[in-house]
Amino acid sequence: MSIQDLVATWFEFWTTGNFEDLPLAEDFTHSSPYGKVEGKEAYLNLARANKEAFTGNTFHIHETIFDEYRGCIRYTMKSPTGALEVSEWIYETNGLISKIIAYYNLQEERAAGRGIKIDP
Repeated sequence: MSIQDLVATWFEFWTTGNFEDLPLAEDFTHSSPYGKVEGKEAYLNLARANKEAFTGNTFHIHETIFDEYRGCIRYTMKSPTGALEVSEWIYETNGLISKIIAYYNLQEERAAGRGIKIDP
């Protein structure tokens, strides 16, 4: 799968709530201002624990930049508790998403309102 296809699938699966089928490499890593999650299963466990907050949102893609194995996506995610501005670098290896580096600021109060658990 190309990086463009992987990015489209990433957003489609979060919109539909079908995150269990995300095309993630076994050694997938997700880094954000709130820490790093290492491994596909660890990431899916985090998503399962926060399913209500992570799914059913809408995404407005503002712009994308792609090269052969990575893409940068700037978007607004809208949820019942408000909007969140995000920029992500998504990396592809062997047709799977191998790494995401996400940039956003999730205020602790807003995170609690969405049911997201943030480690201090």
